[in-house]
Amino acid sequence: MGSEVTLERYITSVRQSGCRWDETLLSEFFKSLAGTPFHVKILPFREFLHFGTSTQLISSGNFVVQYENRHAFAEQVFEHK
Repeated sequence: MGSEVTLERYITSVRQSGCRWDETLLSEFFKSLAGTPFHVKILPFREFLHFGTSTQLISSGNFVVQYENRHAFAEQVFEHK
């Protein structure tokens, strides 16, 4: 949420997304999260990894292994010039 977000702005944003939760519940949710630090790390490539279902977890895991193997191979090739 960020430290600059107000309760009013949060509720407005949540309502715009289509949420129908009671305002009291939203207020409690906001209060419990407002002080929580939040960090984002930008990945160097533009792939989205899914970890929701078992199938998505396996698919994403396979992608990561293939990605790492390609880069490890490229590093080996360039090291042995």
